[in-house]
Amino acid sequence: MTAQTIGYILSGVAGFFILMGFLFGLKRGYKKSMFRFVWLAVTVVLLLIFSSMITKGLLQMDVSFLNLTVQGEPVTTFYEFMRTFIEENPTIQSYIANPSILTDLAASIPVLLGNIIVFLLLFWLTKILLWPLWAIFASRIGRKEKLALKRHEITIATNKKRPWLGGLIGVFSGLLITLVTFMPLIGLSETIIEINESNQVSASAVEEHPGLITDLLVQSSGEDAEMILGYLYCYEESPIGQVFKYTGLNALGNAMFQNVTTTTANGQTISLTKEIKNVARIYNNAKKIEQIDFDNLSEEDIAVLLDAAKDIVRDAFSSGVLKSTFDELLPDAIDSILTDPDYEVKIPDTGIVAVNEGIEEILLAVKDLNSTKISQDIIKLIEALEIMNDEHILINIYNYVQTNELQYRDALLDIIQNIPDNFASSIVGKFFDMNSTASLAPVIIEMSVKTACELLEVTYVEQSDAATLTALETMFTNLFNKILDIVANIDFENAPYVSEENISDIGAIVDILIDNDLMHPTTFANLKAKAQEEAENVIDKNITELSLADVAKQAVTDIFTLIGDDEYNFEDDFEIFENAYISVKAYYDANPSVDILEYPLSQFGEWLDIVSNAELFNVVYENALDGLFDYACTMEEEVGFDISRLEFLITSFKSITSSTTTNEWETELGLFQPLKDKIMELMDTEGAMDALFDVEEDTNLTEIGALIDDLIEDGSIILSEYNIKEFLKIAVEEIEVPEDIADVTFTSGDDTLTFVQKLQENIDNIESFEAEFGYLKTLFSLFKSETEPEFSDIGATLDDLSGSKLFADFPEALLEYFIDTIAEEISDEDYKEMVLSIKVNIPNIVSYEDELNFLDIAQNTFDGEITDYSAIGETLDDLITSKLVGSIVNDLFANAFDETVDNYVGDYLEVLEAIKANIQNIVSYESELNYLEKVLTFANLINPTQTNLDELISDLVGDDEYSDSLLVTDEIIVLAQSIFNTL
Repeated sequence: MTAQTIGYILSGVAGFFILMGFLFGLKRGYKKSMFRFVWLAVTVVLLLIFSSMITKGLLQMDVSFLNLTVQGEPVTTFYEFMRTFIEENPTIQSYIANPSILTDLAASIPVLLGNIIVFLLLFWLTKILLWPLWAIFASRIGRKEKLALKRHEITIATNKKRPWLGGLIGVFSGLLITLVTFMPLIGLSETIIEINESNQVSASAVEEHPGLITDLLVQSSGEDAEMILGYLYCYEESPIGQVFKYTGLNALGNAMFQNVTTTTANGQTISLTKEIKNVARIYNNAKKIEQIDFDNLSEEDIAVLLDAAKDIVRDAFSSGVLKSTFDELLPDAIDSILTDPDYEVKIPDTGIVAVNEGIEEILLAVKDLNSTKISQDIIKLIEALEIMNDEHILINIYNYVQTNELQYRDALLDIIQNIPDNFASSIVGKFFDMNSTASLAPVIIEMSVKTACELLEVTYVEQSDAATLTALETMFTNLFNKILDIVANIDFENAPYVSEENISDIGAIVDILIDNDLMHPTTFANLKAKAQEEAENVIDKNITELSLADVAKQAVTDIFTLIGDDEYNFEDDFEIFENAYISVKAYYDANPSVDILEYPLSQFGEWLDIVSNAELFNVVYENALDGLFDYACTMEEEVGFDISRLEFLITSFKSITSSTTTNEWETELGLFQPLKDKIMELMDTEGAMDALFDVEEDTNLTEIGALIDDLIEDGSIILSEYNIKEFLKIAVEEIEVPEDIADVTFTSGDDTLTFVQKLQENIDNIESFEAEFGYLKTLFSLFKSETEPEFSDIGATLDDLSGSKLFADFPEALLEYFIDTIAEEISDEDYKEMVLSIKVNIPNIVSYEDELNFLDIAQNTFDGEITDYSAIGETLDDLITSKLVGSIVNDLFANAFDETVDNYVGDYLEVLEAIKANIQNIVSYESELNYLEKVLTFANLINPTQTNLDELISDLVGDDEYSDSLLVTDEIIVLAQSIFNTL
């Protein structure tokens, strides 16, 4: 039998019902036909209302006569059968605390199909079995009409029954009977059409029925698909089907079908047609996914996949069956997990109280989520994936995975680098539109904070005024944006890896994490204190030097002080660090081959000026500077001097960054450049110290002095005149003063100063470091000479020092040092005393070079016996003019005279003593020593016993050249004659 034949049969049946209704209507007339139609309509309405109850009642009928048993237990009713099966199933018992949820659903499903059968059976049974009752009511209506007419003596003609109107009503009754009888066909046909038309394709002809049904039939039946489709559409394509379609009766029949195939379970409405449509759409979308070539995905394929997945979720979670179970089972399961110790699913004990409590809070939050909310959340996730697909992210990930041409790290970077600016807000927005986010976010945040507090043993204070979802969304959007920016610019191959353009982003992330209402201020303070404590513990473990550890701890304290400060944000400071790093990198890129030691100091100053604008730098810098200085002061024993005296340098360093408008590092370090270049030049020289003090060839020390003068003149802050002088005062304390002059004192007002104290006092009088370093160089060159310096050289050096402000009054002290040195080498105490006595003449010196030359001559002249009397006399005439040794020339000569005449003995000594007594009267040594030489020669060569003394005396007295001698006077000659005569 063909589908077309079936359609005609259905049309014939419908025509029969309509024809019979017409004929009976003609016979019954208007009133009876109307009553009959109302009777049928009321019956239909009552059945629509009560058929479901009747069906459920039938399912509760005692069927014990069937002798059914479930797990050995007899079954009396269908409901009892379902209850026993579900409640005594061990698997169900393990996971479902309230099996009645499934029992209600399982018992409701048969009602969907049973209602149709019950409705049709009851309709026809009512129509047939209640026909006698209808006849009685109909006859009573006719009888009352006749009685009324007779009472009023009105003759009623037979044609008053209005049969044609009754026939028309009979047609409506026939249509109603047909509609009720064909109701299952109408509902099924409409469902099939709607399923096929869900593909948005027309299904107007049997041979052209694309869609799910077509697809199913083609796959299952092959060549018979068209025939089967014809059968499915036999009613729709039939004449009666077309009539009902265009008269609107199909809609009424479909509404009746929907009514009898709809029931409730666990408070949820379950519609048979809706469930069928959902399954059909799910299958249709599953077929779309199945047809995708996952080995060669395109962006369009991913879009189809996501769209189909979204429809599947929407259709699955709109199912009344799923809702009736899920919305009941989920809360029931969570209650069981939380309260029933014997429940199969248990909360794992993590060992962390906060996590355990957090899991309970999460479960309670999930308990409030129903299937509708969960489906909405899943769809939001899929929409987030759709955003990623629109931005070509998913296809890029797929391509990288498929081709494996690049490392995943590189693929990730490539993908992130092409993400648009609004991506983060779109994705995060989707997540915060989710119902679960609103429920779970506060719980998860609280659990995280409590867990951190518990693990760190920090007191947790509950946050009563938590951040709003809008605030959290903004926070996570900003955080996501910053992280994406950082990751997009990471250079995994080269340190420091993070791009210079993202250093400020790191600061922004810190600000985002700090500036929120995720935790109570007290909790935040407690966590911050704990973090600081842990940082300090790390310092204690790794830095054994306590003072240095204190410096590091102070830096940590400074940083943590800024954390949480409402008026401070890390992004601003990190942006400053970013600018400094960009400047450093730019300079390095432009000068890649330049050694860092060759960088211009002003360049370092420029970078420091940039960094100095950061509040974090200034706070840490100032305190760390103090701390490092305090640490340095503890090394006094190792260094050998009181470092605390250098505090003025710390003040200078601080003053460079004290300005709130401009910094001075670039200017300051720029001033140091010439000095740095000179020092580097010396360091490249072998024997740098020798080169520094080389008098003959270089002027390095004086150049450095000149550079320091320039620094002072240009306004250097670190090497200011005051700082340099103060540093020199400290440095001179380390000078090892020769023991011979260590006790030399200087008078300064009412004070008596030591050698070093006088030097320190003179430092304040320095006007030019170039000049003073020149003096120092000259002095140093004198002492570093490999040979003992000549007295004239020493004298010349002391003359040079006479113009020094630093060595003012020192030439006298140094001369005393040389005199003492000379005296130490003299064994003759008288001679030594004479030499030491000349120190009182030092203040009278005009030229140290001349005077030390005289001293040298005197030392050489009187070193041994007198031999060349004439030369010595001439020398002594020169020496007598000396302001230093002139005062002791006579004494020196007298001492030398004694050494010369030591070989004379006897009575001649009286003559010699008389001559010696006249030494103080000498005016010209040259003439006197010539005469003395003759006297001593005669006395030495002539034996008085053999020589005529008169002749000797005659020769001496007769010498006119010595007649005026003040040394060998006539009286001495007479004395000599007298002594000779006695012999």
